Amino acid sequence: MNAGLLKVCLGVGSPWDLRPFMERLGVEVIPFAQRNRCSVFADFVGARPPIDRLLTIFRPGHEKGQGDLVTDSAEAAAGALYSKALGLDLFITATPEMFNVLCSVSALRAGRAAVCLRGENGTGRRFLASILHAASGLSSSASGKINTFYPATDAGAPILDALVAASRYGTLVVYEPEKLRRQAQHQIAKIIESDDAALPRIICVTSAGVDDLADDLRWTLNNAVFDIQPLRLRRNDISLLSGHFLNRRNPKRTFSQDAIKKLKSYVFPGNIRELKAIVARLASDSSPGAKAEGVIDDRMVERALSQAIDPATAGKTIKLIMGAARRDALLGALAASGGNRKMAAKNLGISLRTFQYHMKLAGLVSIRSRRAA
Repeated sequence: MNAGLLKVCLGVGSPWDLRPFMERLGVEVIPFAQRNRCSVFADFVGARPPIDRLLTIFRPGHEKGQGDLVTDSAEAAAGALYSKALGLDLFITATPEMFNVLCSVSALRAGRAAVCLRGENGTGRRFLASILHAASGLSSSASGKINTFYPATDAGAPILDALVAASRYGTLVVYEPEKLRRQAQHQIAKIIESDDAALPRIICVTSAGVDDLADDLRWTLNNAVFDIQPLRLRRNDISLLSGHFLNRRNPKRTFSQDAIKKLKSYVFPGNIRELKAIVARLASDSSPGAKAEGVIDDRMVERALSQAIDPATAGKTIKLIMGAARRDALLGALAASGGNRKMAAKNLGISLRTFQYHMKLAGLVSIRSRRAA
């Protein structure tokens, strides 16, 4: 379905600030009288009208029966409505930076411009690739498929040629392109630069930077690199996602406020994938003291988190905590200095060179910013 044709009807009780967020995604908001023409109808009062594609969103404390999402965030409601209108699962985020990434990626839906999604595993990179594919209108075409190319299958040009042929008029997602042979990277760069409309759109997904790519591929992608924040930097998303996952697994259970606080204090090295697994465990928890119906308290969450932490990966978890603290300190110093790195380094009591080194470790330095510097 082409996102340019997406129409959303906002039912009674819709937040006053929701419409601008829908318009940022290129979605047309139509009046209630034309609701039968909409791609998705947003129900905010539990009316549940007889419409094929319906999304029920409640504000916290105003739930009337079972809904699809409980939030007072306009960004979260807009992202969920957008992905629902595309026929996908709900894209849920209340983090402005993540919503900006969604808007920026969706703005590239026309044509076959290449995109690089950079972030840790489990942060939603594949989901964003699927959204871009669906928004391009390719998923509704018989020939428009989305295929995946992994470095482990890199046996050279023949396999890549076969995948490109299978992805004509579609999308080819390339995982960890920096691990591919140089020949394959050059070939991908040529596909991106080609004017042949039949060739697939290339979406590169990486957890590293683009520094290690072949020069032609690196500069081809450099203007379309989107950073996806890890879940530990999206605290508001933790409560939204955990509530959404629990509602799907066991709608008779809810989280206490202390349980949500406990979840927010965890670093989630596995990001959304790990959160989903932990919530699934809590939804079916039958240990002594747990009830099939009722509230999940902080003790149950603490027990689930202790089971989730593998001693073999405890060192990684500590590194994530230290990395998050480093990133927060750097961003805070930059904000206080108005973006002046020399002054930020002085305020932190380190040299400019050391400051730039830590910026690189925190993933806050891009090729473009280094070139500009």
